[in-house]
Amino acid sequence: ASRGNQALSNHGNVPEDRAYDPNKTVIFKNVPKDVTETWLWDTFDAIGRVTRFNLCTWQDGRSRGTGVVEYATQVSAVYAYTELHGLDVGGREMIVDKYDPTEGLY
Repeated sequence: ASRGNQALSNHGNVPEDRAYDPNKTVIFKNVPKDVTETWLWDTFDAIGRVTRFNLCTWQDGRSRGTGVVEYATQVSAVYAYTELHGLDVGGREMIVDKYDPTEGLY
């Protein structure tokens, strides 16, 4: 799927046009562009069952270093923030925050 100039992948079994549940969703930012989508998925999924994962990319497929993760439960989303916010990822502190549908990802 694509939204504007960002291409998104959808690893969950959820229709892409369904809105994210803000109570079960976190965003991540400040991830080095060379960190793989698989590594990110595995890192977030280790916290709790991920139902949808979208890594924002440029049109040419390069990572923007930001994305959205929806969990099966609100508890997992809170735990992801607690455990992963500030994690050193390739020499940078990953920012994990509550998803706010009224704000952009950049």
